[in-house]
Amino acid sequence: MIKVITAVVCSFAAMLMIILSLATTYWLQWVIVSGNTNITHYRGLFKHCYESRDNITDELISEASGCTGEYTDVKADFNGATIAFMVLGLICHLIAFIFAIVAACRKGYPFPSFMIGGLFVAAALMVIIALLVYTFHNWQDDVFFSWSYGGGWSTVALSVIAFVLIMADR
Repeated sequence: MIKVITAVVCSFAAMLMIILSLATTYWLQWVIVSGNTNITHYRGLFKHCYESRDNITDELISEASGCTGEYTDVKADFNGATIAFMVLGLICHLIAFIFAIVAACRKGYPFPSFMIGGLFVAAALMVIIALLVYTFHNWQDDVFFSWSYGGGWSTVALSVIAFVLIMADR
């Protein structure tokens, strides 16, 4: 029983990480040095933000900072594929989460552990595909993948843990 409850908690945490990854603008990060200012760019799946800081005082230059909601990059189609696979992974997690809660409430009765485990594996595969598509089409020397991207990979780890726990309890 404790394994199912832990799998439910892992599934909930994975759903939170997917939502957080989708909502934030910290997938890519890079810095451009221009004269006396450092312009740090943050790009998410929906927005591109930047902030300018003075090199000497490290103060934020507010008039040269902001976000643009227009994502007019050449790679926008791959960005859409990443969003689609992340949302499909979220849906798989939500369905597996609901089934795992039902399984936790039905003490002693058999539950479809293979179906729940399959949903966790499907969710992990969807997120892996999304992250690999994003990685291969945004790989550059001076660009760093930031914490929102790492949150996507932690979703994969939580999915695998939930799968192992559900299958161990059958």
